[in-house]
Amino acid sequence: MARLKIVNLTKRFDDVVAVDNMNLEVEEGEFITLLGPSGCGKTTTLRSIAGFLPLDEGEIYFNDRLMNNIPPYKRSTAMCFQSYALFPHMTVQDNIRFGLRMQKVPIEEQTKRIDEILNIVGLKGLEHRKPAQLSGGQQQRVALARAVVIRPEILLFDEPLSNLDAKLRERVRVEIRELQKRLKITAVYVTHDQAEALVISDRIVIMNEGRIEQVGDPFSIYRSPISSFVPLWFCRPPQRRDP
Repeated sequence: MARLKIVNLTKRFDDVVAVDNMNLEVEEGEFITLLGPSGCGKTTTLRSIAGFLPLDEGEIYFNDRLMNNIPPYKRSTAMCFQSYALFPHMTVQDNIRFGLRMQKVPIEEQTKRIDEILNIVGLKGLEHRKPAQLSGGQQQRVALARAVVIRPEILLFDEPLSNLDAKLRERVRVEIRELQKRLKITAVYVTHDQAEALVISDRIVIMNEGRIEQVGDPFSIYRSPISSFVPLWFCRPPQRRDP
């Protein structure tokens, strides 16, 4: 586990300020969700934590270690992408093994970790299938297993459930939360789905136009919004859909 600290983070793309002087602390083992509309800066923040984007201003710390100049492959983070990013020519087992090979983990330890994570995510017996032979939910579990098996200090999620149907999304988000709690990994999760944020988070960070509007546990934000934007985005009632 790691404690994450973001200090005065600013990221620009030409004349657009994607993240504007952001400050945030995430405790060890905490599950925190960045929530807001498209373009609010949540994915830019996530990619900055991972090291995929250079910072224009500010600092990012893991356990008081400055990470600004540390490349992504040395940051002890793992990311679950919206697209799953599985290798189509590899089996489930080989997809999960990929990160361990990059870390040069001994083969005996690789086998042990893979067997353990297959049991945890409910994929035992499917290790020799390829991604095309799996359902969407099973593919998401493979992506999650591949991220977790390398034992990252911080686990990052970039809208990982948006490609799943509503019923499957409800089930997988619970599985993600249970796995995170079981393994006690610090997690940062990006979504624009209010219900998802309510169910899965220890704390929620409401973002708007690159700035943090409010941070707190789901109940306190829902009951006590501190700006006019928060109730419009987070506390509004579910929208009725035509049949």
